Amino acid sequence: MREKYGEKTTFSTVRSGVTELVAWLSGGSAASSLYMAKNVPLREAAEAYKPFSLSPIGRPSEYTRPNSILYDSRLGGWLGPWVMGATNTIVVGRTYGLLDGLWGPKFNYKEYRSYGSWWKAYMWNLGLKLMPLFLFFPPTRWVAEKILPASGEGPTEQELKSGRLRMEIIAETDDSAHTGRIKIETFADVGYLKSGNTFCGMLMAAMMLVETGLTLVDVEGTRVWNKYFSHGEKQTVVVTPAFLGEQLKERLEKGELYFTLEV
Repeated sequence: MREKYGEKTTFSTVRSGVTELVAWLSGGSAASSLYMAKNVPLREAAEAYKPFSLSPIGRPSEYTRPNSILYDSRLGGWLGPWVMGATNTIVVGRTYGLLDGLWGPKFNYKEYRSYGSWWKAYMWNLGLKLMPLFLFFPPTRWVAEKILPASGEGPTEQELKSGRLRMEIIAETDDSAHTGRIKIETFADVGYLKSGNTFCGMLMAAMMLVETGLTLVDVEGTRVWNKYFSHGEKQTVVVTPAFLGEQLKERLEKGELYFTLEV
């Protein structure tokens, strides 16, 4: 949008909505959540999960916290939070900070899932707020350990193949004059299956993680290279996928995770 409307274009509301999702929980993901619940104090975890907690410049000066439940016909109607939304929002907040607030002082971002009705959105909102308490409280965490999949367990190959994700991201400029949209879609389990490529006939797991690692191996020419390493300085920086740009996007699309931009 900045390429089309000018480099001074800034943004207010950027909102994403998962409109279709078929996916399963793996034992590794469950184990990670349980490990954090055991080893990180609840207060520290709550602070870490604030939207701009990882931003080196803090939150935007005119930041307004988005509603947890709202209606947006462009994203399927009644929207509420979803399980990956808080984590992804933190990553976007860090990107904002690493870009030195490039998106403007009013920028805010939140991820939702379309639930079809206010009641379902409300129940999911309540459930996701209670989930950390369920995991951090030892007696209920013991119950979770019994019912969640163990490390090494997870969806079958057929379940992975039948997975699906459709997400749309809508960005509005802070003057409300322009709107852009990105559609993200895959026709297999988004987290674990790379259906487009095989190695010796075996399916490769954790496609997004693998392709991100391969992009980092050949990082020259990416945004992170140009910003932090092109002048020869030796430094360490924790960046986000946005800094791997088109190179990462092309790799993910080869793994059948597709991006469509409408501006």
